[in-house]
Amino acid sequence: MVEWNEEFRKLVDETVKEFLNRHPEEATYLGLHEYDDKMSKGSREEFLEDLRMAEEVSEKLSEIPEEYLNYDNRIDYELLEMFLEENVFYLKDLQFWRKMPDAAEHIGNAIFPLFVRDFAPMEIRMKSINSRLKLAPNYIENTMKRIDMPVKIFIEIEKQTVRMAPFFLATVVDVGGKYVDELHDTAEKLHNKFEDYESYLEDLSKDAEERFWIGKDNLQKLLKLRGIELSVEEILAIGEKYLRELKEKREKIAVKIAGSVEEAWKKIKEKSPRNFEEMLHLYEKYIKSAREFVVKSGFCDLPEGENVRVIPTPEYLRHLIPFAAYYPPPKFEEKLEGLYIITPPPTGDYGEHNEYSIANTCVHEAYPGHHTQFCWASKHRSIIRAIGNYPAFVEGWAHYCEEAVAELGYNNTDEHEFIRLTDMIWRAVRIIVDVKLSCGEMSVEEAIKFMVSETGMDENSARAEVMRYTQTQGYALSYLLGKHLIKKMREEIENMLGDKFDLRWFHNTILKEGTLPIKILRKIVKDKARELLS
Repeated sequence: MVEWNEEFRKLVDETVKEFLNRHPEEATYLGLHEYDDKMSKGSREEFLEDLRMAEEVSEKLSEIPEEYLNYDNRIDYELLEMFLEENVFYLKDLQFWRKMPDAAEHIGNAIFPLFVRDFAPMEIRMKSINSRLKLAPNYIENTMKRIDMPVKIFIEIEKQTVRMAPFFLATVVDVGGKYVDELHDTAEKLHNKFEDYESYLEDLSKDAEERFWIGKDNLQKLLKLRGIELSVEEILAIGEKYLRELKEKREKIAVKIAGSVEEAWKKIKEKSPRNFEEMLHLYEKYIKSAREFVVKSGFCDLPEGENVRVIPTPEYLRHLIPFAAYYPPPKFEEKLEGLYIITPPPTGDYGEHNEYSIANTCVHEAYPGHHTQFCWASKHRSIIRAIGNYPAFVEGWAHYCEEAVAELGYNNTDEHEFIRLTDMIWRAVRIIVDVKLSCGEMSVEEAIKFMVSETGMDENSARAEVMRYTQTQGYALSYLLGKHLIKKMREEIENMLGDKFDLRWFHNTILKEGTLPIKILRKIVKDKARELLS
């Protein structure tokens, strides 16, 4: 048994090392900084080599008898198998790498963690940034060569990113220190290449394919590879059922607040920041408040030394992130600091960032939501649990927390409940839109109109949402679906344990197992519940 465990860990280590060598940007996000001056090529050959590697490792994995592995390694075996199968599916079947020009966003994402994370003196980070920016024109050139199945909407999204990239580059150059002159020259060459790239995108869009959707069969397969055991039809039905029920609940709350949904919104938006600086301050205030509640209520344990830093969303991402997003602490950095990025409203209307909405978003993104989950995940020894893509758990947990803290008495006024229900309606709409977009049953414009009419979101924000969904099909449905599955798991464990059930134990058990698909997490929690009973 020991021999097979060693063979398995050796295969995992070799696979991860090769993956990070080929994708140094991923290594940077994980906090492995020996790769910071390198950048992936973005070439057709690189993607085909990724496919060959995934198929080769899958073959080696199949030669290891799973039944001879210990408990933790059996979990990781299944995770590695899922990770490889999903990679093969993306590279061989979906082939977004042939359809989606991504150079501008990829370059921005390669620079962003080096710029905002203070893991080393700025001088060292600027040297790495300069090295990556020097490699960026090659990535653009390779992108232009590999896109042979262009999709119109993906091109339009990339064109917007290209237009915003110079603003981010200028920000980087401004703080270049001793490298400022070299960075200026590097950025100018990159800017010239971006101009060529923008012209290329204009030409590319003329004969590009309108179809962006992956289709029902591919959506079903993708969800199965992520550990979702429900059919596409069942998931859509869940979204539609929640939407009906949540709208009824919100109408009743609205009557209590101000007589109608429209009047309730007006009253709630009265408590909004007057400017972006005040808005950032409110996010910091409610992050602190949510953290204090988690500690006081015993909702779950918090890792020692963690914290959240609030910063404005970089310009190159603002057309894709209309509100806020969270970047977790790198797994291999000692500092457990999450980055909470906030997008200023382009219209100057701060009503969507009212205090009730900010309070709920801080629960979702920070405490006890994403930040808490990712901090615990980074402390788990398994590297496989850090690189997998399991949004039903990641997003489901954060969305579950919104309601779970209210059940314990946090922000349980009618106004806060109105916002929670509104955000749940938004997530129900996401299920419907994501499924129908991915299956080709709804156009982009229909999705935007549906989102505006059902959520009250302004058209610009709805458009940014829907554009992102086209690139991440099967992801947006994960929020409410994941919450639904976590609540079902909690009910199951409560029934198993009866009087022995403890909510803090349940939350800690989920959090401390790393990032997992819900079907595997459910098995682990049930096994631990049986241990308690015995």
